[in-house]
Amino acid sequence: MFKAKGKSKNYKFWLALTVIILSLGFASAQMIYLAKQQSITTDEKVHVPSGFSYWKFGNFYLNPEHPPLAKLLVGLPVYLERPFYPDTAKLFEASKIFYYDSWSEARQWGEQFFYNSQNNAEKIVFTSRAVNIVLTLGLIIFIAFWAFQIAGWPAAALATVLAAFTPLFLAHGSLANTDTLITLGFTLLSYAWWRYLKERSWKWFIASSVILGICALSKFSFVAFIPILFLTSLAVAIKDKKVRIWPAILKALIFSLIVWFMILALYGFSFEHAPKFVGFTQKGLLLNSLAIKIMEVFGQVLVPVWYFKGLFMVLGGAVGGRGAYLLGHFTLTGWWYYFPVAIAVKTSVGFLAQVIWASANIKKLLKKDFALQVVLLGGALIYLIVAMISKTNLGLRHVMPIFPLLIIFVSQLVLIVKKRWQIILLTVFILAMVLSTLQNYKNQIAYFNEFVGTENGYKYLLDSNYDWGQSLTKIRDYLKQNKFGETVYLSYEWMSPGEKEYYGIKAAELSEFNPNQDAVIIVGPGTYMNPQNSWLRNLPIIDRVDNTIFVLKYNGSAGDN
Repeated sequence: MFKAKGKSKNYKFWLALTVIILSLGFASAQMIYLAKQQSITTDEKVHVPSGFSYWKFGNFYLNPEHPPLAKLLVGLPVYLERPFYPDTAKLFEASKIFYYDSWSEARQWGEQFFYNSQNNAEKIVFTSRAVNIVLTLGLIIFIAFWAFQIAGWPAAALATVLAAFTPLFLAHGSLANTDTLITLGFTLLSYAWWRYLKERSWKWFIASSVILGICALSKFSFVAFIPILFLTSLAVAIKDKKVRIWPAILKALIFSLIVWFMILALYGFSFEHAPKFVGFTQKGLLLNSLAIKIMEVFGQVLVPVWYFKGLFMVLGGAVGGRGAYLLGHFTLTGWWYYFPVAIAVKTSVGFLAQVIWASANIKKLLKKDFALQVVLLGGALIYLIVAMISKTNLGLRHVMPIFPLLIIFVSQLVLIVKKRWQIILLTVFILAMVLSTLQNYKNQIAYFNEFVGTENGYKYLLDSNYDWGQSLTKIRDYLKQNKFGETVYLSYEWMSPGEKEYYGIKAAELSEFNPNQDAVIIVGPGTYMNPQNSWLRNLPIIDRVDNTIFVLKYNGSAGDN
């Protein structure tokens, strides 16, 4: 993959190679550590069992709101282990109802699969997480490869360090979810599209369409890639004065057919169409009235129909909104500035400084390779704008695909940094990022940068930005190590009764709280920041578990209530 330019046996080559190897070693060790230490997060409870069910039963009924490819990958090693699985009849019958959201059934299936089927939950989820660890390492290596092609070994080394010490990659690369595959896919797509814009060859055009097909089968957020391909192509065509409408329309048609064919192939070339909508059922409606009309009118051509069901589910959430939290406030409709704020507080200050530095030199970089900057910086900005329009504000992970592009964009600083003071300043920024990441090695999901601090993250963001269910085993261990004389109450928003029993956690439910006696109350950040629980925030914090869980002291005799 890499080929040194000039004499390979020189100090720059060996220094860069050493940096790359050490960075990859750190990323591997960090993700393996996290994959072993963290309890099963909320999405994993659905994605892993659903992926297993796809292999076992040969259908995609469970969890249609995400395309099947990523779940097939994380579910394959689980399927090969031949685990026990729960009775499926009732759950699958409900999930077969087209105009119904089977989210509850998928979650029930997951709970039973992990905790009530005599399976080793930790072993199963680690096996699944190993798939994403490999994909993340592949992503880091490809980032280095692209940077090398642009500016040689120094750029490859810089890009590798930045990627390997990006908390977002480490956090979600160690989980069995869909974000890693779509991020890798978008990076590959951006590279192939850059090569196509430079060479205008059918080879890279076909490669781009095939990769987009893979992205379409990974996560429905791939729709944001479509305006990126169009606008970046238009920008380069205008710059080169080669705007040709009819050839572009023809290529767009070919592109679309290739993507559709790939989707159809994974769904077994099923031409089943949407059933006629007959009104409310006992299960209730999944789709809004507009989506139902579209499916009824175009149901004959919108195939495979279960793929489009999932697509409409996600688009409905993007337009209608879902529950979200930002800066101490909750909403169902989102904020347009959610992702800029998330980037500002959850990205290392050292990396942000490098992005600003590289952006300040955009004129020089555009002269070197116009198409490259359009794909890297333009692609990242367009994706971010699309995300800002969406009302689904559930975590920085939803814009994770922009980070590889920003890292490669920043790696071009090696072409600009020449003076000694510049080299020193760049080194300081890199070290700041590395140290910031290392300080949070126990819980990268909860990472917040130097300006905020992880311990204060809950004041800014929640959900997959802070605590996503990864701390349950830490709570269990904490309770075993600390014997309190008072009654201990526990309210962890991600914990189900099955999990509590599986892990042997001995604590009363907060719903059983007796205000007339002393108590120790352990709560997750979502419970702690819930507007209905303002009384909890008036209690003294006596400890923190995994930096995200609050241990509170309640003195009933002193009238804390």
